[in-house]
Amino acid sequence: MRKTFGENRIRWIWGLCLLLLWTGAVLLFVKLNGQMSVEQLLRYQPKSKLAAALAMCALFLLKSVDFLLHSGVLYAIDGVLFSLPAALALNTIGNVIMSTVPYFIGKNLGTPVLERIGDRYPRVREFEPVRTMGTVFFAFLMRCASLPIPILGLYMGASRADFGKYLLGSVLGLTPLTIVYTLLGDSQGAQRLPMLAAAVGTEVLLIALALLIGRHIRKKKMGERKPEAGTPE
Repeated sequence: MRKTFGENRIRWIWGLCLLLLWTGAVLLFVKLNGQMSVEQLLRYQPKSKLAAALAMCALFLLKSVDFLLHSGVLYAIDGVLFSLPAALALNTIGNVIMSTVPYFIGKNLGTPVLERIGDRYPRVREFEPVRTMGTVFFAFLMRCASLPIPILGLYMGASRADFGKYLLGSVLGLTPLTIVYTLLGDSQGAQRLPMLAAAVGTEVLLIALALLIGRHIRKKKMGERKPEAGTPE
């Protein structure tokens, strides 16, 4: 009964956040564009850079609780709309937003969300031994392993991890993809296809390296425990 209540609470809070943010995003673009369509959104070019930056921050806020948006798309859009230094700075702010919101939602939900995440995302449990090496490294590695942004934030918040250390590791882990996808948006013409290949290749490489490092650490930790278990008391 407690488990059912906890799961329902998670669904209600998450669904409400998603509904409110999507409603806000729709109203924002309807107001700015006069209508809401894919073509209009792709052609959207705000007159004010400040308005564009605020709109992008709103999309990063939406991404913090949405599993459908790919953060790379948002990074690339900023690369199109802004100069490279400004786009990188705005995308870093976006990474802070995306990492922060689910953390505090998870902190509010508490321990019921931990079991649910462990059941649906076994990789989190598999990498649990990495946490002994520090919150910063764990968050960094899980970001490189491409665990969905909302999931890691929820998990770290529900487990009461130190927010500052988690945020540092999370932003650092998102930085490599932030750079390549921003460069993708900043590139033009014939440069875009090689940059797209570089972005996808970087993502795949980071995932592979993170999985290898995580499994190596897990095996090492398990090997250290075996002699202890066989030691006479």
